[in-house]
Formats: sequence, structure tokens, C-alpha cells
Amino acid sequence: MRPRITCHVISGPLGAGKTSAILNLLKSMPDAGDSAVIVNDFGRTGLDGEILKSSMLDIEIQNIPGGCLCCSSMPDLHRAFEAVMKRPGLRRIIVEPSGLAIMPDLVAYLRRTCEALGLRRGRTFALLNPKRTREAHYKSLPFFTALIDHADVLVANRIDQCKAQELERFREWTARLNPPKLAVVETTYGRIPPELLADSGAEARPDGPADPRFHPLHEHREHSGGFTADALPPVCETRFTECLRDWAESGLDGARILRFKAVLPTASGWRLFEIAEEAVQVRPMPGADSAKLDWISSATIPESVVREALRTCEATTVR
Repeated sequence: MRPRITCHVISGPLGAGKTSAILNLLKSMPDAGDSAVIVNDFGRTGLDGEILKSSMLDIEIQNIPGGCLCCSSMPDLHRAFEAVMKRPGLRRIIVEPSGLAIMPDLVAYLRRTCEALGLRRGRTFALLNPKRTREAHYKSLPFFTALIDHADVLVANRIDQCKAQELERFREWTARLNPPKLAVVETTYGRIPPELLADSGAEARPDGPADPRFHPLHEHREHSGGFTADALPPVCETRFTECLRDWAESGLDGARILRFKAVLPTASGWRLFEIAEEAVQVRPMPGADSAKLDWISSATIPESVVREALRTCEATTVR
């Protein structure tokens, strides 16, 4: 008899480090090959799925780009479940919603889907940066209230970037949460202890009451853009990184950058460029063969503006 498959959720706001957390988690699990990941990108090109595939882990990956699992992409989620469940020996499914997902709607849909497919609902994890998440946000911002209330486990990520008083403030606040969380983990690079996903005792807690501030027909106010280019000249890594730092601080074309990801060729190979929580990160992207860019912003940023910035950062361009 096939063991019952457990479905976990790793959530968090934009730039919290969800994809890195999943990668680190799977790399630490000796039975990672028994896993599948369903990743949802609000952006158009599905870069998070490409990042997971670049890890070369033997896992099943289903990518749902161009919307949010809590609303417009909900119909795709059931199909993604059915696709990954065809994998022989599958024991766990990890769902990574976009950083804009409204958790009450998503959790309710996941409950119905798990019941329909005979899956066991595992734990929901919420990644947070203690430096940027305060009790005032939880009390006044519905997004954060829902994110935290629907999490079984809170993961305080990037604690190496926190001051001692920021971390202590986070500890004091999360200790007062009622009902208390099953665990509050403090970590860097999104490292989640794999035992928290163990098949034994990993069930989610019962759902709380519906939150009247949300409605299934809600709309996201954020704007997204992106494109894929098969033949893009290499960019100067240093110059484009400087460009991203300027965007992170001052915005682009009058819009604030909420999240930016780009896989681009450079003289030293393919690189993943990111703006996450107003910080710029650059790392190698093995296995990439085409340029992809995705961004989420406070207002529309025309593709032509980003393409012009790339042109000025070409490795052969002289300033």
C-alpha cells in the first residue's frame, strides 16, 4: 500500500527567501528524491522554478507562473497536484506560493484539494525577516496578520542581518502569540530543520475561522513584468549590479521595485541577479541557456525601460 503523501506549504512575503529555503531543505534530506515542489511565481517567466531546476536535485517540479495561487492561478494548482502525484515513490509535496498570496484563501483551497486527492495536510511555514517584521505590522496589516495566523511554524530568516534588539523584540512578540506556534525557528539562508517535515507528527493544526477582510475575488494591486530573450548579449556583472543597487534604493521609472530577478549571461557565465528586501544579490546560475527577467513593482514598468538598461550594461558597451 502506498504511503499517504503529505503536503507542506512554505510561505512568506516577497524576498523572504522561500526558494532558497526549499533548496537548502531538500539538500539536507537524504530522501529528497521522494519529494515534489509546486512553485508559484506572480511574475510571468517562472524564474523560481528555473532556480529549483538548476539545483540538479532529482525532484519533480511543477511551475505555475503569471498569477497567484490564492486567486487567478487556483485552477492550475489542482492540475499541478495531479501531475506530481504520478511520480513513483512520492512521499511529500512542498507548495511555494508567491510572496503576494493571501493565505486564508489559499489554505482553504488546499484543504479542499488535499481532501479530494487523499493527501495529508502537513505544516505551513512562514518565513519572516525579524529586521523587517514588527508586531505593529501584524496588528495593522491584514496581509501579515493572515500570513502569521495561518502558519504552524514561523521561520525567522536572515538573523545574521539583525541587531540584537531587533531579534529580541521579535522573540518577545512571537512568544505572546495566541495560540502559540508549534515552533519558532531562528536561522540564516532559510535553513529549516528537516525534522519539522518528518512524516510522523507533521500534521497541520486545524484552520481558524475565516477572516472577513478577505474575499475570493480580491485583486492584487502590485504590478508585474518580465520577458525571455534567447539571444541577449552578455552584461557587465559589475555594472548591472550597480544598476540594481540604484533601482533598489531609488526605484525605476517612478516605480518602487518590490522584487526583481534576472538570469543573464556575463563574461564569467550565467548569473542570477536579484533585488530582495531592497538588497542586491548575485550568484551563479548553472544550466541556464536563455535570459529571463521578472519584476514586481508598485507601478507598471515598461519592458522597453528594462531593455534599455540592459543595453547600457552590455559587456561591450563603453560608458
